[in-house]
Amino acid sequence: NIHCTCTRSVASCIWLVMEGRKPDYSFLMGYCGISEEEAKKRTDDTVDAIKAAGHHMYKCMESRRFASSQLHKHPAYPEVRARFGDPDFSLIELGCSFGTDARQMIFDGLEVGKLTVSDLHDFYWNLGRDVLFKDDTS
Repeated sequence: NIHCTCTRSVASCIWLVMEGRKPDYSFLMGYCGISEEEAKKRTDDTVDAIKAAGHHMYKCMESRRFASSQLHKHPAYPEVRARFGDPDFSLIELGCSFGTDARQMIFDGLEVGKLTVSDLHDFYWNLGRDVLFKDDTS
């Protein structure tokens, strides 16, 4: 069994690691096959859409850190990733936002049918699909 404990929220832990660093567009570029210029444009368009809709702007959104997944930095991810091929393995991601981590797992070999994602509402997920990644992952 995989267990992760943190005295702070995961978002706080990630923010502390990422604070002061420039956005990393490498995953967005690789996943979508786009240039860095296009990746920057898509992240800007995503932030602009959040502002226009009046939705909450989280720190990772404001700083464009959502363009790349941070899963590879989590100590349990190699163990989780090793189970992607297990026929009985399935995974649920809660608080998926734009779906960056979900797409990272699919990019790393997880079958789409083995992954369930959920958030409080679908606004951010739809932005991920329609503006940021421009894909048909549903």
